[in-house]
Amino acid sequence: MKNQDMIWDIDVLDEYTESLEGMISNFALEKYENLHDEDNDRIVRALFWGRGDKTYRIVICPKGAIQYLDKKTPVSLITQISNCLIELIWGCYEGALMDNKDETILTEKDK
Repeated sequence: MKNQDMIWDIDVLDEYTESLEGMISNFALEKYENLHDEDNDRIVRALFWGRGDKTYRIVICPKGAIQYLDKKTPVSLITQISNCLIELIWGCYEGALMDNKDETILTEKDK
């Protein structure tokens, strides 16, 4: 894995982690750790969420997908994480569309 790819993966995962922690209030993010996904040669992140005396592990990748979760992970936690990741990815998509639209407007004005 190239160093630049690893830095990019970690930066994206940091953004996801910060957003998830801020948006999910009925579970506590107890810790996280970066792991190397050898099959895809990418960095993924294991997030450990707790409520009461139980801890649930969910692994996410930089593409915004859940790659692993404990069998007894509450559906409400899975749903919240999925919705948050979709919202973040959609926000990036909208931002890219707006950037492209602005570039098109500028190009048309230059004519």
